[in-house]
Amino acid sequence: MGCTNVIVSIGFMIGDVEMTSEKRLNFIGDVRNTLSLCFEGPGSQIVQAGPCTGYWDGKEEPCYTVTVSIMDGFFNADMLEVLEERLSMLAVRYGQEAIALTVARPQFISQSAYRSLFTESAKLSDLIKEFHFTS
Repeated sequence: MGCTNVIVSIGFMIGDVEMTSEKRLNFIGDVRNTLSLCFEGPGSQIVQAGPCTGYWDGKEEPCYTVTVSIMDGFFNADMLEVLEERLSMLAVRYGQEAIALTVARPQFISQSAYRSLFTESAKLSDLIKEFHFTS
């Protein structure tokens, strides 16, 4: 069974002024509460959350990103519409030009991809050695 990831990234600048620590914590809390309200239930969970460095209009700024993973069968367009509306309200409340929202299907890469590549490289190496010795 697959999943859909919803990723929300928020910045902490209002124009050229950085938000206070208190305002940042409130903003983060409001985003996380919004995600919980939109995607509460057994089919979803926060899989990543934390501070990061973002870029807006070529300028570096402190930011925060949170990712919610929603199992297939639990995600629908109505949830996304509600999320977009609520994030828009938060953008107004916190003086943001925009809040970044990414909805994507993750691709999970296992160790087998590397092992397969390693095995193919070993076979190729053996072929090259064999060619060298027979030429």
